[in-house]
Amino acid sequence: SCPMIPLYRNLPDHSAATKPSLFLFLVSLLHIFFK
Repeated sequence: SCPMIPLYRNLPDHSAATKPSLFLFLVSLLHIFFK
């Protein structure tokens, strides 16, 4: 149960509030890809 998925899913509703979370999500993806 990753908390990032619901936040990413609710992006259109309140994109301004989820921008930091989305940024962290992208950073996590980069971490995985460049491990």
